[in-house]
Amino acid sequence: GTVRQTAALIRLKDKIFPSIQLQITLSALNPEDPIAFLKKLRLERDGKVLINFRGPVSVFPRVSVSEILEGKSEKIRGKVALIGATAAGLEDNRPTPVDTTTQSVVLSANILDNLLEGDLLRRDKMTDLFSRLLIVLVGLILAFSLARLNALKGFVLFLAITLSQAIVLHLVFLKS
Repeated sequence: GTVRQTAALIRLKDKIFPSIQLQITLSALNPEDPIAFLKKLRLERDGKVLINFRGPVSVFPRVSVSEILEGKSEKIRGKVALIGATAAGLEDNRPTPVDTTTQSVVLSANILDNLLEGDLLRRDKMTDLFSRLLIVLVGLILAFSLARLNALKGFVLFLAITLSQAIVLHLVFLKS
């Protein structure tokens, strides 16, 4: 399925390990108190994070290996850089909400950028409650009204409710 979240912490038997992106973040930021830093990130209970995708592949600058070997890679000096294969045909792609074929290194760049900037997407109890109530409300409105309307009016009502719901959810997303 579409990648929307990833594990930042991985449990193996009785030990917990950071993902490569979290380890890079901890190394780059070198927080005085790593535990406090992790609490500030507000990871999900299972150690996963919701990825705040930055946009299409072109959001992150690319530097070829030849540029690095020739010393022409000034745009990465002093920055965190990921090394990965992006050639077509390597089949190292994952479907994401912004692209059906996001290369794994670009996916990692999104996760790493979220961790470095501290702007991961979060689910909170109010959002979950609001979403569930909205689903029930829309279902009830459609169930009672569609049985009483002809096909055209029913379709128009369905379309109006769907568009309204999309706008409301988008506004809620932008505010949170």
